[in-house]
This record gives sequence, C-alpha cells and structure tokens, in this order.
Amino acid sequence: MKTRRIVALAAVLIVMSCVAYATPEAGPESSSVKKTLELLMQVNNADEIDALAKLYSDDVVIVPAHGDPIVGKERAIDESRRAMDEFQVEQSMSTDETVINADTAFVRGTSRGWKLDRETGTRQEFSEDYVAVLRQQCGKWRLTRLIWNDAPQNEKL
Repeated sequence: MKTRRIVALAAVLIVMSCVAYATPEAGPESSSVKKTLELLMQVNNADEIDALAKLYSDDVVIVPAHGDPIVGKERAIDESRRAMDEFQVEQSMSTDETVINADTAFVRGTSRGWKLDRETGTRQEFSEDYVAVLRQQCGKWRLTRLIWNDAPQNEKL
C-alpha cells in the first residue's frame, strides 16, 4: 500500500512539473522572445537585410503559405533579399501564445500588413496566422523555424 501511494505521488508530481514547465509564460524571457519577433518585423519593414541575417539561426527553416520550404540561413537571406527587391512591406504582429522550454520558444500569433509591388505599384493587404520557433544562441533568441498561413477572410486590417 505504501509503495502504491509513493508511485501515485510521484506520478502526480511528474505531471505537475511537466505542465508547469511548458505553460505559456509572461515573464522576462517571454518579453525577450516577443522583442526578437518585433525586431524581425522592424528590420523586414525597413529592408535591412544585414540586421535580418543576424536574427536567423544557421539552420533556419521558413515554410511560407504558398511555395516550397526555405532551408538554411544562406537561402533564407537570398529569398529575403529577393522579396525586399520585389516588394515594400509594412507588417505588424501580435502574439497570442508564447511557450518557453529551456532554450527553445514556441510562439503563435497573427501578422497583418500590406505589400506593395515595386514594379507595378499594386498594393495587397494580408493577414496571416503564424507559428515561430526561436532558439537561444550565444545568449540571444534567433528564429529557427517559421510557418504561416493566410488568416480567415473575415479578419481585416
């Protein structure tokens, strides 16, 4: 009987520690992750490719809503440079959930804005839901995975 209680108590403690360890955070680390994502948006909006490169991990993978995955930092920078040459972008983001587990952060939110085709002058508004994974490298958060899809049509800027 004593062994059964100890096993039950151990099981409860394990479950509680897992839940506590991977719950959404609102502390300083969560704020630091959000600041990194905001900086990603700012440098993208300002066409600052060198600053953008510093925010990507070496093994970054970006999975756009339309198109093939972009694998690796070099390719991500090339694609970002191409997109910056083709479009002017003004983008903002909101964060709905941040979960930090050791040196990895999972973030879910929405990105909204517009992009202007530099050649045709056509402006297109967008609203996207995203999931981003960031990892700490050398004491700083770096984007390591990003995936997004078009948000439902009823959402407007």
